[in-house]
Amino acid sequence: SISNYVFTLADIVFCQSIWRRKLAIHQLNRLRRVAAATIIQSTFRRHITMSNYIFTVSDIIICQSVWRMKLATMQVDKIRRRVAATVIQSTFRRHISMSSYIFTLSDIIICQSVCRRLLAIRKAEYMAKERRSAVVIQTLARSWISRKLLEQKKLRKAIWIKQERRMMSASATSIQKMVRGRIAYFDFVITMVSIITCQSAARRWRSKRRLNVLRTQQRECAAVKIQAIYRGFS
Repeated sequence: SISNYVFTLADIVFCQSIWRRKLAIHQLNRLRRVAAATIIQSTFRRHITMSNYIFTVSDIIICQSVWRMKLATMQVDKIRRRVAATVIQSTFRRHISMSSYIFTLSDIIICQSVCRRLLAIRKAEYMAKERRSAVVIQTLARSWISRKLLEQKKLRKAIWIKQERRMMSASATSIQKMVRGRIAYFDFVITMVSIITCQSAARRWRSKRRLNVLRTQQRECAAVKIQAIYRGFS
């Protein structure tokens, strides 16, 4: 009977140990599942947060590049308007000055011709009174007046040709200067816009590349953690 009691007690203890080990394994598996679920949730939330942060930063960079391009375009338009207004004002003032100069010179030439004509008439009258030879005086006066008119016409023509050449030379010089300045300005503006566009494209490409690298790293880290959790669970 003692031996039966001992065997029965040993069986009871063995069954209790088996049952307790089974309960411990069950609780350990439950704790492992909870820990794995917590790690998966935290990893997934971190992945979502990081993805949202990267997309937000990319959107901010794109908005900044677009706004900078718009500001550059507005500044270029303002500079173009200022340059155009300055060129128009200078051309109009030059035209007014040249017109005033030409009209003043024409008035001076007309006054000179009138004064000379009056002097010639007075001289002719004096000669007519002195010599009492109207025919000779008329012929001399007409010949002198005709010579003077011819000289004045030649002088006017020479002055006009000279002024026209000067005007053409000055106009050609100013046009060349203005065209070269505008060409240099347009080249500068186009170069600046191209540089800004290239910078924005390079930054966008670098951000996309960095985003892909971060995504790849996150996916690899997530895969490694999931594999480790699955191996620990199994």
